[in-house]
Amino acid sequence: MFQSIWESLRKEGRNTSKYPYDKVVSFVFRYYPKLGKSKTEINILEIGCGAGNNLWPLALEGFNAYGIDGSLTAIDLAKDLFKKFGVSGTLVVGDFTERLPFENRMFDMVIDRASITYVPFELALKTVREIYRVLKPGGYFFFNPYSQEHYTFKSNPESKKSNFVETLEGTIAGTGKVCFYSREMVEELLSDFNILELRHLLIEDFNNPKNKHAEFEVVCQKL
Repeated sequence: MFQSIWESLRKEGRNTSKYPYDKVVSFVFRYYPKLGKSKTEINILEIGCGAGNNLWPLALEGFNAYGIDGSLTAIDLAKDLFKKFGVSGTLVVGDFTERLPFENRMFDMVIDRASITYVPFELALKTVREIYRVLKPGGYFFFNPYSQEHYTFKSNPESKKSNFVETLEGTIAGTGKVCFYSREMVEELLSDFNILELRHLLIEDFNNPKNKHAEFEVVCQKL
């Protein structure tokens, strides 16, 4: 279920980061040595890759980079970035809540940097089953959803009835609907994996309570 607002945001030049998130870089470089392979032997997939900001640096490092995103504009921007930095990768336009267009046990690592959190929980379950399918045994998955402690969730009256609500206020306002997670939801979603790290990050701005930001950072492994 790709939300069309993301195509609109990309066309407006919003939410189109060109450079990687530190948490993604940290995850890859902390765990890839445990695979016992050279970088050129490691396939990495990003779910909801956007403009490719996390992928081109990995390709530059020698990893085999793959990305899927529902926004054609985002994938075009990602291809432009890959060309700019002189790297290659596989970038696909597609809805990641459907069957992923990749073979079984193809990837050593899969990244989700706050993309799966933008679909309802029942579709997230479907997506994670697909991630499990395409991940190699022993491979690692980084999952990064927003938390129910987030101001955007707590300030929405609909949060009393649903965990999937419109982003009306706060640090992620105007980005469509988000599924906000509890710890129990994270553990249910990843029940087929071995959870290695389960962190809850809370950032509060004492000058502006509306900037209260909360998310999970999870690293798990397919056994």
